[in-house]
Amino acid sequence: MNLKKRIAVITLAVVLALSALSLGYAAWHTEITAGGNVSASGKWDLRITDASVSLSTGASASWEAVTYALERANEKDDSLVASVISATTWLNPDQEELLGTQSNEALSSYTYYYAVDGSKYDLSDLKSLTEEQAAAIRSDESTVTISDHLKAWYRYIYPTSEYYNNGRNVMCTIKVVDGLLRDTTALLKEMYPDTYQNYVLCADMKGGYSARWNYTIARMVSKTETIIPEDSLVMLSEDATSASFADVIFSIPGAWANYTMTVTNNGTADAKLSDAIIELATENPEQLVLDKPDLTNEIIKPGESCTFNLVVKVPEDLEGELNAAGVLTIRLPYSQTIVPEEAPSAGHTHG
Repeated sequence: MNLKKRIAVITLAVVLALSALSLGYAAWHTEITAGGNVSASGKWDLRITDASVSLSTGASASWEAVTYALERANEKDDSLVASVISATTWLNPDQEELLGTQSNEALSSYTYYYAVDGSKYDLSDLKSLTEEQAAAIRSDESTVTISDHLKAWYRYIYPTSEYYNNGRNVMCTIKVVDGLLRDTTALLKEMYPDTYQNYVLCADMKGGYSARWNYTIARMVSKTETIIPEDSLVMLSEDATSASFADVIFSIPGAWANYTMTVTNNGTADAKLSDAIIELATENPEQLVLDKPDLTNEIIKPGESCTFNLVVKVPEDLEGELNAAGVLTIRLPYSQTIVPEEAPSAGHTHG
């Protein structure tokens, strides 16, 4: 069995910030003057400037991505769903690959198909909606009227003896509905990238017919996709304060993954990494081993960088089946250098 290790996020966090202080002293009597200005300043700005991972033989990487797509609610047959969104243009037999794709024909304004944010409205029973409720949903700025954005889908092929049969008609209808769900999902991802997963595709909602024609066409369903990376195994955040590594799978004893990171101090205050946390959580420590650096005395001065690496590996002498999982956590909170000298107390003497 493969050995899978999920890599957590690297996080850079400020645990103590400097505040500016400005003090001034002046004598009260004009004939005796003594003065001086005191200021304190410091800028905290630690960033990940480079991150990479190298893999040995017997180690591979992949990303797991959760996506959402519209899937049939199966409240109505595909033939009904496709009836008002099918293009009237007929395709030639050699154009079969166009079935279920959008044509240049506009959808009728009487299509009455709407994509609705299900987190804002209860859509569990469309038939029970009142006229006022349905009108409010249709007019909501987040509701998408499908006929305003998409075109009719190709459905028909010239009826030669080879293509004109009931099985072919069913296949064409399925492709039309597949196109509706695929293209509506893509449209919602583009329009509402942060909330598209909440949407429900609804029919009519009292747009023109009786309540019995109100039904759910499709709902968003989550899917987990495994993606084999073609280039980078690391993704840096836009502000370069966190990084995500691809999942790594070890398949043989002795396999390893070497993680290398560079952090740069762009601020004006020293950054001390003595509180760094680098740990591997696993129920099978005999199968997964972490070799990590000691950052206890690491201080990154302004303008300087620190590059360090750590290795997760399977022992070379491991016997038996590989069957373990682990989570690698890397956190780099940084703090100020402590002033060792105690500040004197204010006072005065007379003599």
